[in-house]
Amino acid sequence: MDEEEATGECSDAQACLSSCNSFIEEAMESFFYRLGSFVGSRPWTTIIIVGILGAACGIGMAQLEVDSDQSIFVPLGSAVLKNKEWVKKAFPSNFVFENVLVEAENVLTPEVLQSMLKLDNRIRNISTGSADWESLCFILDESCYTVSLLELWSFNTSLIHALTQTDILDMINTENLTSPMTDRDFKVTDNLGGVLRDEEGRITQAGAATMMYAAQTGDGEDRENELKEVRKAWEIKFVDAVNEESSNSGSNITYFPATSSSYSEGNNIAGDVPLLMAGCVLILVYVVCQLGQFNRLQHKVYLSLIGVICIGLAVVGGIGICLLLGLRYNVMHSMLPFLVMGIGVDDMFVIVTTWNNLSPEQKTLDVRQQAALTLRHAGMSITVTSLTDIASFGIGAITIIPGLQSFCVFVTVSIFFVFIYLCTIFMAALVLDLRRAKDRRDACCCCLRLGTEYEPSACSEQNFLQLFFQNMYSPVLMKTPVKILVAVSTVCLVSVSIVGTINLEQEFDYVKQMTDYDSDIAKYSRKVEEYYPGDGQSIDFYIGEIDYYHERHKLKDLYDILHTTPFLKEGSVTSWYHDFGIWINDNKNQSLLEPDGYPEDPFDFYLWLIEYLATDGKHHFMNISFRPSSNHSLMQ
Repeated sequence: MDEEEATGECSDAQACLSSCNSFIEEAMESFFYRLGSFVGSRPWTTIIIVGILGAACGIGMAQLEVDSDQSIFVPLGSAVLKNKEWVKKAFPSNFVFENVLVEAENVLTPEVLQSMLKLDNRIRNISTGSADWESLCFILDESCYTVSLLELWSFNTSLIHALTQTDILDMINTENLTSPMTDRDFKVTDNLGGVLRDEEGRITQAGAATMMYAAQTGDGEDRENELKEVRKAWEIKFVDAVNEESSNSGSNITYFPATSSSYSEGNNIAGDVPLLMAGCVLILVYVVCQLGQFNRLQHKVYLSLIGVICIGLAVVGGIGICLLLGLRYNVMHSMLPFLVMGIGVDDMFVIVTTWNNLSPEQKTLDVRQQAALTLRHAGMSITVTSLTDIASFGIGAITIIPGLQSFCVFVTVSIFFVFIYLCTIFMAALVLDLRRAKDRRDACCCCLRLGTEYEPSACSEQNFLQLFFQNMYSPVLMKTPVKILVAVSTVCLVSVSIVGTINLEQEFDYVKQMTDYDSDIAKYSRKVEEYYPGDGQSIDFYIGEIDYYHERHKLKDLYDILHTTPFLKEGSVTSWYHDFGIWINDNKNQSLLEPDGYPEDPFDFYLWLIEYLATDGKHHFMNISFRPSSNHSLMQ
């Protein structure tokens, strides 16, 4: 009795599910039948109305701007973002560098240094009308802060032009060099790349040298945005100047501007346009070959072109709507047109194939009824495929990575627009093409009517791709040796894929993976890796919310640990606290100091620190931020 009841309940559930499925299917078929009937009777009205709405959706394209913030590829809520925000508030950036790398067989020659001086003078004299370098640069010691070999000769034109090879090498190999411009320690190895030394360890040759110009960033967000826009205009002339000097001199010069993203993403977008156009042409040729036959009556060049245009409108509409909603466009979105194009072409084939598969009796009906029947069946298929694609990318839109989340939303909206445009504009174009064929008008020049005596050749009506798979590919695939070869190849490919998956390593380099390989910024990055291979990745330690005087032993312990760790480059650890202690022992009365070399009185500690930052410790001024309400300091 229990089994009978269970069986009855199961049957009732299956019947209910079947009934619901039938109801949904009938409702959708009825909807698409009515839509097809409307489009079939009013094709031009459909094209005009939907076209105007699509153009309106594309208005948001006017706001198109590539988001270059690398944090969009960092998971939301991660410690990295929290720490970055804390550092931004505690240590607001005072400047950014405009970077130039000069490459030559040997940069330590009078000729190269003179060409560097010429480039330096040209950069300093760049003006946009509204701003020049003097108004943009970061001022340090009443002069623009610059890091360059030319510092060693104070950028003095007469001194540099009088230098000999021996003078240059003697200066470069001087121990404990100090910049006469900023009184900071000048580490030659940080500035030179591709260094060669003699048996005594003296530098004799170098393949590259860097020149860095500090541009101010502004105190608040509004001021920073204002300066950023001004820098962009200045950097256009900066790039032109560098490129011109590179072509005129014997040196190869590359650059990395402070607002480099505006160039890299712009190059990406501009570089994708030829690829996009080539992809559209290839897709158009393929669609033309598959949708129609090669004769005057049955080819579908115009229909295929309308289909590709519908896909383009969907991409423009999807991007426009998302931008109007406040979503951000990043470099990943360059893949959007290619992805949507594949989905749209598949739906185009479904619609045309469905019409081709209408029965001979159905093809005798008027065009409106044929369109209704076509969309009734095709609408269900493209709805299912569109919904699965939308669901897939919709699920991806809940990812915690903002850049990927934005990309998934853009794709989801674009797929929805593809579905709308193909059910309306493309279907209307198919109706017009059917009317043309029914009136026996030329498919290329519609004003020409073909006579009743014209009959398409049998060859033109053949589907050669289908014949290939039917008569050539399938018979060969069914042979036993080929079956064995396919099975073995499959096993090998699966094995290689498993090994590759196991050894998969996650790595993200914004410049390498998100910029054009041939862009100047990517070239600069590769040159830096080539000439400065031992630099590695810099690491900054930020410390706050502690009493630095009374807990200075912790700062000493941190420095000692970092200084002795084998994982850091020897001599690369710098600390304002350590350098401050050396300065105290060299300049202050020893009777006022504790055994650890620091003053007994906390007041003296902070007073001397201010004095140190104003004199020999100028290069550490960025690393310390005093709070007005307390005696604490924050240290990098």
